[in-house]
Amino acid sequence: INVYLARRELGRQLARENKIDADLVISVPDSGTAAAMGYAEEANLPFEEGLM
Repeated sequence: INVYLARRELGRQLARENKIDADLVISVPDSGTAAAMGYAEEANLPFEEGLM
């Protein structure tokens, strides 16, 4: 299993199960980035890296 793809899919699943009112999604590097990208993608929200 590709860990990156698994985390991204978990982010998508989280967005489907827990809808929130938000303006954008910001990740917590590094392990949370793929999940945040998946969440943003599924929720149709912009994704930004706020922490580096």
